[in-house]
Amino acid sequence: MKEKTYKSINNIIFAAFLMMSAYALIKVYILRSSVPEGMCPVENYRPLMFASIGVGIASFVFSFLKKWLVK
Repeated sequence: MKEKTYKSINNIIFAAFLMMSAYALIKVYILRSSVPEGMCPVENYRPLMFASIGVGIASFVFSFLKKWLVK
């Protein structure tokens, strides 16, 4: 894999992580104002948060694979 391709893939994965995280955070923040007391607004967006964390971990691991993937 060429270095330019590696950087593009790494940047795309990181951008996906940032967008997913920002979307979940904004939705929870907005939903928090409209739910009754005692209800957790995070419950509805838990799968999105777990997916975001997974993509973040994948981006982190992918950043360390440069010396094996770039030739």
